[in-house]
Amino acid sequence: MVSAGVDAAVNARANTLAWPAHEGRYVRALAAELAVLAPYGYRVTTDEGTWEGPALLLAVANTRYVGGGMDLAPQADPADGLLEVLRLDPVSRAHLVALFRRLAQGTHLTDPAVHVERSRSVTIEALDERTGCDRGLRPPPHPPPTVSRWPSCPCASRRSPTPCSCSCRPRADPARKVSP
Repeated sequence: MVSAGVDAAVNARANTLAWPAHEGRYVRALAAELAVLAPYGYRVTTDEGTWEGPALLLAVANTRYVGGGMDLAPQADPADGLLEVLRLDPVSRAHLVALFRRLAQGTHLTDPAVHVERSRSVTIEALDERTGCDRGLRPPPHPPPTVSRWPSCPCASRRSPTPCSCSCRPRADPARKVSP
């Protein structure tokens, strides 16, 4: 699972906190991020094309559950070779909290502000100062993300208990990459 937006900002903030311990850091960081809630600017390229604009959250997953059982991508199948690309449009604080509650049951996907797409590969680019700030969008959390690709393994559909050894693993380059 790779995420960008408010959830990444909360995690980055929580990682800097010495107190409280464990999940309490995330709750404290979430409260601080809700106080400054604003969308981020992104350009997302998938098999279907390119989307550009504001989003509170982007997530790319190849498994269903994240973060202690939250049902982020109910349709995800780690063996189908596809990634679930979720995008949350800008919403109010109250709406975001309501969606977070629905996340545990996986019912958030019916909300009109939540968009899901399946793709074999994804490129996410942060819109920087030249396009982000002047459009009222928040610059990305520190460190700013670079162009990233998450290639889907072409042999992921094979049903084997052993990991694949194909050459589809991430190639070494300056972009951050994660292989599902």
